[in-house]
Amino acid sequence: MAVTLITELDGTRLEAVGRAARAVPAGSNADTGAHLHERTPIYQALLTEPLAIALLGPGAPAGPSLRLPGTSGPTRLVTSLVGATSLGGAIVQLFAATRRLRDVARQGGLWPDGVERMHVFAPGSVFPLLRSHPGATLELSDGSVSLDAGEITALAEGQTPSEFVETLRQLVIGGRGQEAARHLSQSMLYVLGHPQGGMVILQGELPVFLHLQEAVAFAARMAAQLGRGPDQAAVAAGELFRMAIRGKLAIVVGPGPGALRLRYLDLR
Repeated sequence: MAVTLITELDGTRLEAVGRAARAVPAGSNADTGAHLHERTPIYQALLTEPLAIALLGPGAPAGPSLRLPGTSGPTRLVTSLVGATSLGGAIVQLFAATRRLRDVARQGGLWPDGVERMHVFAPGSVFPLLRSHPGATLELSDGSVSLDAGEITALAEGQTPSEFVETLRQLVIGGRGQEAARHLSQSMLYVLGHPQGGMVILQGELPVFLHLQEAVAFAARMAAQLGRGPDQAAVAAGELFRMAIRGKLAIVVGPGPGALRLRYLDLR
């Protein structure tokens, strides 16, 4: 049964801020953190505007798919890039405008029987459903905006990424590391893979990153010093926490001057 679309989505506001955000991938100015502020308009729009996904019809071409809770069928997953770097897996396509959704669905053969199938989410409600995923892509009329795991995590909390980081910071400063860890526990975090296997551990601490481009920038600095940089991967925070507890390792979120340190005891 097709989902009945009560209101057409125009997407005008997200189209406008999305074009500006495309030029500033999350973490692209990772050393200063300015990226979090430069993309604030699109975060605010994503939290206050409805979004839609296309649902697959019978006989749609084979490919990775996912059924989100509360929807009547699966949606196609796609591979997306931030610059030249993969977000780390197949991700959900979100649409600001239903006209763009229809174009993509028809071009991809998602509705072989000609029946339109889509689901519209109330403002902000899709992001908690995507929290354990490596990201999402917002489709615009003339391109797309990639959202990495850290952006999804913040939006799932109803915050912009800079607000979310500040929330974590205040919890850690206030001695509430366990609560800060709970905010991260259902999310994906980026880690650095050691060239000889496993993950990079620095001085008994496991460096992790909320944003992909922060991990890329850190790896580039290591490459400049060592001649070879580590790869980046998105890993479930719960898995990282269990590993850190076993090894009695602290987790350092965003290594650098503004790093947040969580003791392994905070991760229980």
